[in-house]
Amino acid sequence: MNRIMISVTMVILLALVPGMALADNAVLEELGSKAAKTAMEQLKLEKGDSNVLALSNAGYAIVVGQTTQAALKGITSETGLCLGDGDLFQVLRPYWKPLWFYFYIY
Repeated sequence: MNRIMISVTMVILLALVPGMALADNAVLEELGSKAAKTAMEQLKLEKGDSNVLALSNAGYAIVVGQTTQAALKGITSETGLCLGDGDLFQVLRPYWKPLWFYFYIY
């Protein structure tokens, strides 16, 4: 059941990316924040939960010629996850691949 919810979340978020014709840091940060909020609502998580892993290609993907690093800031601010704690991972993918987010409960 959780995998289905995560998959639905990813499909919804990937559908938003083509519409971001005027991408900038604020928009990308909001996208990361919305991804985190959606995942937290569907998976019934709270900020700071220690049994969550987030994966994304944010920071590597390029949207309308701009880096997607700000999306990681949105995820961090909503979930409390961070790169240094080992619960938020950047997955190296080619820059032309679509931006995606994956949240996993373990």
